[in-house]
Order: sequence, then structure tokens, then C-alpha cells
Amino acid sequence: VGFGSENWRVVTKGGVFVLKVGPPESAAKWNSTRRAHEIASDVGLPIHRLVHFSASDVTVVRVFEWVDGLHPTSLSGQPEKLERFAVDLATSLARLHTVEMSGFTSRLDGSAPLFGRWRDYVAYRLGQIRVRSMARNALDPSTLDRACEVISGLAAEVDHVVQPSLCHRDLHPDNLLVNAEGRLVAVLDWDMAEAWDAAGEWFKLELHLFPSVPGVEAPFTRAYRAAIEEDLPLWDRRTRLVSLMESMNTVANVAHVPGQAEYAAQARTKLHALLNAG
Repeated sequence: VGFGSENWRVVTKGGVFVLKVGPPESAAKWNSTRRAHEIASDVGLPIHRLVHFSASDVTVVRVFEWVDGLHPTSLSGQPEKLERFAVDLATSLARLHTVEMSGFTSRLDGSAPLFGRWRDYVAYRLGQIRVRSMARNALDPSTLDRACEVISGLAAEVDHVVQPSLCHRDLHPDNLLVNAEGRLVAVLDWDMAEAWDAAGEWFKLELHLFPSVPGVEAPFTRAYRAAIEEDLPLWDRRTRLVSLMESMNTVANVAHVPGQAEYAAQARTKLHALLNAG
């Protein structure tokens, strides 16, 4: 599945591959994804290897190696295997998040603005979300204004403790593969990877992974905090900022997409719950 793109499993004499075909406007985004793949591979994360990339004025084509694995939900009810998965994922993310990045940005290939301060990037991002939301009538103006005000206040509050980290930003169960013993064998789909606050991972983790794989949150949190080897100052405020911003962004992006009404409603509900929580 994919918004505006096609994904195929291709079996050849030379092996099994995943073919992804997208519109030409995906070229910039997918080129940024290539850089995320390189960084993730360099620090030893298990990924699906990119074996071909080409772009034209008609389409963009990528070919990845196929990786065999199981869905993380297959580990449910097996504490030892859940522990292995949680530790593998947490330590992998810690390695990713400690890669030194030059600033906060939406594109790792240099095709988007680079910001030295988190609050400045957040302001830039909110401007983009506001434009999309208004164009698609995704959120009512009062909710949009209130959310932007709260997010901007949080950004100013946490700015002095946030450093840029490479974040996958799409860690839901379908993008993670494990083996029968619970070991992490691949982190898939890096198309949303950006240089953010490390807290950028927690929106999808809390929305999708932790509820879908009961028992993984506690060992994951322990292992991540141990592996990161540093304090996580103002963490509750940082994760709240990301959850608010990502909820807004989700509504703006998918509210108009056929078949995504339920997902948009889920994000809208989460946004209002966060705002009402103070």
C-alpha cells in the first residue's frame, strides 16, 4: 500500500525484491530516503538494502532486497521474545539517535531548509501544516490556532535541551520484522525519516506499536534509556509537542484521502485529547 505509489514483490532468478514505483514528485523525498538508509546502515541497523534507484519526468523507481521475517504481533504472549525484540529495537534507535546531525530538517539530502534550533524548525513545520490544513479544511480554525499556540510554547520551553537526531518517524508494526526468536531482523520504510528531536519516534510508537504488541513498552523504555547513556530532560514536554504536531500533520495529510477517514478521525481525537489535557 502507499499514497500515490505502487509496491510489488518481484521474484527473479537472481532473488526476491520489492519494487516501488512512484510519481515524479516523489523524487526529492525518495532521494532523502537514500541518505537515511546510508546513515542507518553505517551505524549497524538491520535494514532492507536499496539495490536500484532511478528517476525520470514520468516516474521514480526503487528496488529493495526482500527480507524474510515475522510481524511483531506474532510475539504476543511470549515475554522472553518480547524482551529480545524490545531491547533490539531500543538499542538500534539509540545508535540512530546519537548520530551527529548538522541541524533539524525535513530532507536529509539538503533539499530543504536546515535549522540550528528546534523551535525554529517547529515554526517552519507548523507553517506548512497550517497551509495544508486550511487548503483541505481539515481542522477548524480555532483548533488549528490553539494547537499552534500550544506547540510553539512547548518548543520555546524545550529548545535549550533538544539536539537534532535522525528519526525514522514511522515505527508502526508493519515496518518492523522479527524472527521466530524475537530478534529484530529489519526496520523497513524510511520514507518519513527526518532530522528531529529524538522524541519524534514516540508518536507512532505510542499510537501503534505499544498498543499492538502488549508487553513491549516497559522493556523498550528501560533499554532505550540505558542505551542512550544520557538523561532525557523535559521528556514529557518533548513527546507532547511531537504528538500534537504529528496529530495535526496526520489530519492535514490524510483527511482528504479516500479510505483514510478512520485514521484521520483517530488522529483528530488524539489531538483534541492532548489539547484538553492541558
